[in-house]
Amino acid sequence: MEYLGSPDEERDKARFPAGLTVDALLRLSNDSARCTWALDVMNLSWNPRLIPAIHSFKDRLHERLLQLAGASHVGLTVMYRPPVGHEDRGDAYLEQIVDLARRLIDGEQHDPHQSTHPLAADAATGIEVNRQPREPGSVDLLTGLTDTADVGAQLETTLVIPLEKRMNKQLLRTHEHGYPTILAIEGQHWANPAAGA
Repeated sequence: MEYLGSPDEERDKARFPAGLTVDALLRLSNDSARCTWALDVMNLSWNPRLIPAIHSFKDRLHERLLQLAGASHVGLTVMYRPPVGHEDRGDAYLEQIVDLARRLIDGEQHDPHQSTHPLAADAATGIEVNRQPREPGSVDLLTGLTDTADVGAQLETTLVIPLEKRMNKQLLRTHEHGYPTILAIEGQHWANPAAGA
């Protein structure tokens, strides 16, 4: 294998066809044949602390709402968005959800459009109180971030748009120039100690 250069970094040197923006051209050969391949690298970054942070928030929220629902003999269904990126790990958001649930149970909140509660108009947060549940004190949590805590499944979902753009533009141009193409996906752990998950 021979590295021929990076069209993406050397666009101004006229060594490569215009519009070719892949990361590298590689010449691959065996005893009887030689072929130049285009290589492009797509980076995926994810925070390994994200899933534990989501689980921690869910567990704490569930425990607090179970206490509230049990004491009031109601059922609660709560839709929420895990507060990814908050330094306080979502403590303020958790308290707001619990407070709104308490107000709804007590009948203090009626019209969300006239409410001053910070979550009343939040499209990502919703609370339904069932006053005649089959299981009093039950709590169902639904998350607006993802249907699964599986990192692979999340990456599969988040890959679709950038991958389609790359295939329909950058890599399509590469094929039009006659290069067979390798797309490498590099996974990187994202770490930013200053910005909790």
